Amino acid sequence: MPLALWSLFLALSQLIFGQTHVSKSPGNRLVHLEDPSPFYPHRDFPKLITPQWVGEDGVEAVVTLGIDDMRAAAGYEKFLRPILERLKKIDGRAPVSILTCRIAPDDPQVQKWLKEGVTIEVHTLTHPCPLLHQGKFEQAANVVHGGVDLLSQIKGNIPVAYRMPCCDSMNSLSPRFFAEIFNEISDGERFLKIDTSVFNITTAKDKSLPREWVVDKDGDARFAKYLPRKATPKHRKGIRTMGSYMGTIEDYPYPFVINRLCWEFPCTVPSDWEAQNLIGNQNPQMLEDWKRALDVTVKKQGTMNLVFHPHGWSSSAQLVELVDYAQKTYGKKVKFLNFRECAERLENHLLRGGSLRDANGNDAGVRVLDVNADGFMDVLIPAKKLTRIWDAKAGAWIESPLPFDPRGLSAGVLDKSNAASFHDPTGTVWTSRDKVWLKTAITPPSDRTGRLRDVDNDGIAEWLGKRVHKWDPAKRRWIAQAHVVPGAVHLNDPAIRFVDLNADGFDDILFSDKTRWGIYLWEQRVNAGLGW
Repeated sequence: MPLALWSLFLALSQLIFGQTHVSKSPGNRLVHLEDPSPFYPHRDFPKLITPQWVGEDGVEAVVTLGIDDMRAAAGYEKFLRPILERLKKIDGRAPVSILTCRIAPDDPQVQKWLKEGVTIEVHTLTHPCPLLHQGKFEQAANVVHGGVDLLSQIKGNIPVAYRMPCCDSMNSLSPRFFAEIFNEISDGERFLKIDTSVFNITTAKDKSLPREWVVDKDGDARFAKYLPRKATPKHRKGIRTMGSYMGTIEDYPYPFVINRLCWEFPCTVPSDWEAQNLIGNQNPQMLEDWKRALDVTVKKQGTMNLVFHPHGWSSSAQLVELVDYAQKTYGKKVKFLNFRECAERLENHLLRGGSLRDANGNDAGVRVLDVNADGFMDVLIPAKKLTRIWDAKAGAWIESPLPFDPRGLSAGVLDKSNAASFHDPTGTVWTSRDKVWLKTAITPPSDRTGRLRDVDNDGIAEWLGKRVHKWDPAKRRWIAQAHVVPGAVHLNDPAIRFVDLNADGFDDILFSDKTRWGIYLWEQRVNAGLGW
């Protein structure tokens, strides 16, 4: 493909991939388990609330304070010192995470921070904006994994988290980053556990929130205003518009899993860069809106992941006042954690000592999904042969055996009960019934390489191999249909996306890499069942 066309296609892909795409079919409620997109959660997506994983009675919300861009310690110490001292008054610790480019591993200031509760996390070695510029994936991987290895040389520091440079101002994040960089390991055989580069916008569409929390005193959408689509006379001179910015999800302040191996902690809009772009440096309105974001987080029992910098856009005093507000208003309901502590609590209290990645960085088989369609996430932990179902009324986990390993299996909905099923294409289906997994022997599909997806919106997933196969529950078999999957489409390729491009209610197929690309629209108007 000519370079100009390739660049245009990348721009189109980012525009499409960056939007939250919600399949209209309940048969597709589990496709997130195989999707490398970081943008799939939405307002009605099943929640992973803080009491499910924090492991501390009375804690309803978590706040992380993440400061970006560090290359030298002195300026960060000056900016952070009042914040660290205020945090230590709560419980003797100063849980802040510094997203770092380069720092000398033997810097004595770093050792002092570590003893206080600070962690040093990865922000790439050279801060490229965007990271994947010109498709130079090897170079991009080197500056990411090089940061992991450098910061791992700091005595007592094991980096667990990553933030994409410029993720609050441009489309620097992409599904391919997770599929081809984050999920790999460094030259030093190290890997990360958390990304915090997606931004969550609280919108006025969430009717569970008081209007004054989501609309400011001027009548503007309190949080969406920080991503202005076009400049108007009311904006300050020199504002950068964000009309093409798509690095967001809406009304979902909860951790979620990307591509099986990465915990995403979505950041709060606004970052201090987004605030100064709209209303100038250290504007009191930014702090007021941060307080409302905290109110939302506590009400929704979520996480508030704050992005700030020591560049004058926000002040230490504003961060201290936010901590004061959290403590005076909510007390022990709010827990400040660094990202290492977040990873530890997820693993210890949610996964019962398990992890998304094994000791070698590979898929450990853990699956986070809503098994019983009650709106709350549950977990499957194959290493412990354990299913954990969240009982929202009791606020407790109910545990039962897990008789299969989810690795290599596709998840979907295969009957009108909306229950989760895992499909082994060699001839077995496991379906959840009343918190127990039932095993069904089946006649396998003729094409055993593929995935489950509801393509005709009947609420039941089809098996996509070379052909589309319909499930026959009475005969417990797959029936090959007339329509086929396009020959150019490789279903296990991370470049494949299912997106409703023409807004007809049916998912179309889009794919691209450096050598091939295509768009296939689902067509039923010409001939019912024609397919793509």
